[in-house]
Amino acid sequence: MSTQEQALSEFRTRLASDDIAVVRECLDDYQTAQANTRWGVENPYEPLADDVRRAARRLLGPDRSGRERSIALTMLWHLGEAEDAGLVADVLEGAVDEEVWEMALLAAGTVFAQGEEPDRRLFELIAAMALDEGLEVRERRNAMRALADLEVPEVEELILRLSESPELELQVCAAVCLGSPRQVRRHRALLERLVASWPADARGEAQIVREALEGFHSTYWKDAVLDDPALKRAHEELRFPLDDDECMRAFTTLLHSEDPVAVGIAFDHYQSWEGLGHVLEDLKPAEDRLPEVLARAREVLRRPTSPAAVSALNLIGVQHAEPGDADLLVAVLAQTDSDAARHEAAWTASGVFDKAGKDARLVAALGELILEPVSGFGLAKETAIRVLAESLGADADGPLLQALRATDPKTQAHAAYWLCQTGGLKRHRAALVAVAESWGGRAPARPWGEDPITLVLGES
Repeated sequence: MSTQEQALSEFRTRLASDDIAVVRECLDDYQTAQANTRWGVENPYEPLADDVRRAARRLLGPDRSGRERSIALTMLWHLGEAEDAGLVADVLEGAVDEEVWEMALLAAGTVFAQGEEPDRRLFELIAAMALDEGLEVRERRNAMRALADLEVPEVEELILRLSESPELELQVCAAVCLGSPRQVRRHRALLERLVASWPADARGEAQIVREALEGFHSTYWKDAVLDDPALKRAHEELRFPLDDDECMRAFTTLLHSEDPVAVGIAFDHYQSWEGLGHVLEDLKPAEDRLPEVLARAREVLRRPTSPAAVSALNLIGVQHAEPGDADLLVAVLAQTDSDAARHEAAWTASGVFDKAGKDARLVAALGELILEPVSGFGLAKETAIRVLAESLGADADGPLLQALRATDPKTQAHAAYWLCQTGGLKRHRAALVAVAESWGGRAPARPWGEDPITLVLGES
């Protein structure tokens, strides 16, 4: 038996103990381990989830202490099943402890999510709590949240009713619950009226509602205007669709438009997590169209100086770059003076390097971008230096040494930093020392928070 298997065996034995204090300690241990998963650490007790669930149910009797019931409900918050609805309802009916009540509502949310239909008794209990004006506002708000994800007409009716409450906190919570793109489409007038009535300095969830009303416009086209009424309507339907079919129809309209702004917006919605990924209930129709969308992006890049190039490049990016994209990137870098487009082209170049190795034309194009004197040092040049160094290592020494000798001090500093990262201090110590000493003890830039003078000359 391995060490892990032995530890799990001992944990299972403790969970089945007749000593409730021992069981409670086990549940505390599970909760601590579960909380640590947010840092990317696996819960070592996960294989015993069924045992933990059974132990939690044992601690929900009316004769148990508030502390015991609270930790048991915490377990059902993580591991609850539809069949636990009755247990949670029993707790809510008899609870006097505030912490127990709050944990029961959290557990109820999990229980509802596991069932095909909400348990009527539990649902009606929580709905009554949300409407009970004798309860604290916070308690009513928590009850509303426990029901908010249920897709049944009664929930929307309840939330709409609570949105008319004189209590600002309940109004805001109800508005947040109506903040999905589809609900915004149905209830925009109500939400806009509520927002207009709130204090201008109301933040937190109130700001979430304001942002929901705005929706995701685009990544690169926020200040652009679509003049064509059909495209403007398609953009609105893309942001706030009534269903997936309408959303994808609107996306198609924008994607195949001859208006570069509309095409760029379509690319942004496909690429961003705030776009189609946030709006669609079923992502498969969008995922199935990836080849079509990438083909359209490359078609845009073949057009000289297309304004939609920046969105097309952002869409292709490192993930979808192919060796054949080198020609497109060289052309874009030669034609555009947009720092954003050149930045995206440089990032996409790293994908080409990853798949095809060193491409001399692309290396030369990035080198020319770095040394281009007109625009000053910006994000595109910073990205180009980084991509060459990270993708090619010592094979990037040529353009990086040219950057080290540039007249712009920030370009020098970034080149020095990345040369040091690739072991260039051993290969080109004299050149690096000469540049570092020329800065007079104060580096013109600190890439990634590092002082390139210290990297080259060491601690003073």
